[in-house]
Amino acid sequence: MSFIRFKQIGNKEYAYEVTSYYDKEKKRPAQKSKYLGQVVNREKNEFIKPGKMKMKQEKLILDFGDSYFLIMFMQSRMKELYDFAVKSNVLPLVLYRILGKTGMRRANVWHDGNIAKYLAPGDTTSQRISEFLVKFGEESSLRDFY
Repeated sequence: MSFIRFKQIGNKEYAYEVTSYYDKEKKRPAQKSKYLGQVVNREKNEFIKPGKMKMKQEKLILDFGDSYFLIMFMQSRMKELYDFAVKSNVLPLVLYRILGKTGMRRANVWHDGNIAKYLAPGDTTSQRISEFLVKFGEESSLRDFY
């Protein structure tokens, strides 16, 4: 006869399948247990088997307010600058420079977790940032600006 035993260890709950049997050598009842995994849903007997399935990473939680405010402000008050930034794919970098507190190499991580990913699309990988800064620093770009 087997049954499922639940054990609470710390904040997590684990499940074991326990089978009872009679040990003829010791002449008394004994139990064998088999590890089933971490409990996901106790009522439906759903478990995370070891090494089989990992919890999925959340992807839909985004920082919203700061980038949204700046984008809407730029659209309403600085229309020409906003249009230039969108056309040249520099808007995500401008937003990151204003809002981010770390180096530009982390701009991609910030962009993936921010609403700017949808409102100000652009490639924020480290290589694209380097290419953009090289292009932006060329003398022809400076002459076009002035």
